[in-house]
Amino acid sequence: IHNPRNTDTVRLQFQGVRKAKVVGSLAIKSNKIGDIVSGILIKRNFNYQVVDPKDLTVFTDLSSSRLSQRQSVYYSGSLPLLLYSLNQLNDDAVLTAELKPNDTTTPTHVFSVFGVVISIMVDVQNGRKQVFFEVKRAISLQWCSLASICILDWESNPVNDMYADAVLAAILHAQANPIPDKYLPKPELYPKIEEALLTAVEEVCGKESVTLQHSEETAIRVEVDEKVAIISSGGSQVDCDDPLLRHLLSTISGKLKRCIAPEKVTAEVMEVDEK
Repeated sequence: IHNPRNTDTVRLQFQGVRKAKVVGSLAIKSNKIGDIVSGILIKRNFNYQVVDPKDLTVFTDLSSSRLSQRQSVYYSGSLPLLLYSLNQLNDDAVLTAELKPNDTTTPTHVFSVFGVVISIMVDVQNGRKQVFFEVKRAISLQWCSLASICILDWESNPVNDMYADAVLAAILHAQANPIPDKYLPKPELYPKIEEALLTAVEEVCGKESVTLQHSEETAIRVEVDEKVAIISSGGSQVDCDDPLLRHLLSTISGKLKRCIAPEKVTAEVMEVDEK
């Protein structure tokens, strides 16, 4: 029997194994060793489950809802100035529709800001495949030029709220600092993804740990604590045996690509007579 003295620190070690079951849509795919599973951890009666956020209402009594927000702001400037200000945030802001309504409260221009193009491959008969493109817009911006009002619509979440604040700041900046169209500067070119990725990895891992490899395509070699990783295809592919280092570099390259090299939204401006 151990009888410690008063005021002495007693440390007791308990060994226990906690297991979490992956259920729902996350369990459809067979994961391998080293794969990272992302979801919501649910604890119920000392049992743990990992579920997808979409399956939260299925496996729990919690209810989830979507919150959509709309905000209107005054803008009386020109269309080129508005596009220029939006493209200062990122170069994916495009004019998707131009309308000619009779009502002054109806939007005359529709923009897509922070949009992502998703390609969907569909198998058809005779071994052919068709590709459809779906545009998901984080922020929907409508401009009523006759009433001088810009209307922002977005599905509220921490990321989209940040995007909406940035778009709102760009519109207010364009309204407070009007520039004639002929004096609008040319849009600045963003740095190449390879150069920006090299700088970001050097800041995280150190310059002495990062080297460039020139072969058929330029690759970045990262060596940290005797663990080697190769980043190729402009950050689209990360080869590494260590799952933590691979996850870190994949996260850095993914966020960087979304910041400076988003998927381009190609859309033709449509002129519609609304009666």
